[in-house]
Amino acid sequence: MPDECRTSHEGSGSGPAPRVNLIAGFFEFAEKYPALMKNGKPRSWAHYCYGMAELTKRTAQEKLRTVECLSIMNAKPEQYAEWRNHHHRIAGY
Repeated sequence: MPDECRTSHEGSGSGPAPRVNLIAGFFEFAEKYPALMKNGKPRSWAHYCYGMAELTKRTAQEKLRTVECLSIMNAKPEQYAEWRNHHHRIAGY
């Protein structure tokens, strides 16, 4: 398994898609979804893909909750709107 890969999510348009640490993602998957593991591996590639997509959504949702609480005080309104819309798409809102 490679250590990192490009994400399948669209970037904010300001540059290339960020790289993802696959090893850290695997351990996060194993921690969050132990029932989907068998003999130290995901039960199937579909389970792994579904679980990682859910973890990505949850991360985006948590970022939205945090930033909405802080209202990104120093951002210009158009910067905030762009950031918020990007994370809403990822979070599935």
